[in-house]
Amino acid sequence: MWGLLCKDFFSIKKTAGFLLLLGTAYIVLDALPSGGTSSFMGLFLFFFLSMIPITVLTMEEKSHWSEYAAMMPYSRKMLVVEKYVLALASAGVSLVLYVVVFSLAIAFGVNAMSMAGVWTSACVGVCIGLVVPALNLPLVIAFGVAKGRLILFGSIALVIMGLGMVLEAVGSSQISSLAQAIGSFGLVSVLGASALIFVASMGISVLIDERKE
Repeated sequence: MWGLLCKDFFSIKKTAGFLLLLGTAYIVLDALPSGGTSSFMGLFLFFFLSMIPITVLTMEEKSHWSEYAAMMPYSRKMLVVEKYVLALASAGVSLVLYVVVFSLAIAFGVNAMSMAGVWTSACVGVCIGLVVPALNLPLVIAFGVAKGRLILFGSIALVIMGLGMVLEAVGSSQISSLAQAIGSFGLVSVLGASALIFVASMGISVLIDERKE
């Protein structure tokens, strides 16, 4: 597993670095006073990094990686599960960076959001980081990158637009109140549901890949 993760990291380190910088720029702009009244822009980091497993699959398809992998001591199940581990790691990096940037902005007095509001928005971001690859990896594995990408962009657009509309309607000034209204149980429930979708998607992807043999 570690060897596969290292392979993916070195394969896409430039692309991942660009996505990380782009997402960080969105967070910084969102954390500044001129960023507006919504934390919607900062959530693009979670979206950008959730694309990393799909990017890896694209490169593997072009390089016929599956033919090489067949000669290595990796099961088909491990090859699929590793992509989900990569997605989970991407969501984790996004979470840490999002919380750190907004925490610094609050500490220096350039953002009025409370830490409860930051964690509420971060939880939404983690849901994006888990649900987006969970919805799309089975499609890409089943239909290939070309066809799967068409469904990918459509579903992502719907998810992001929906969340964006909600966050724009709520606004930064109301996020703290939203956090109190939802409560810790509500946040845990949403994250738990996203985690279940993620795990179920992994099982579906494994079954799809095994049936392709």
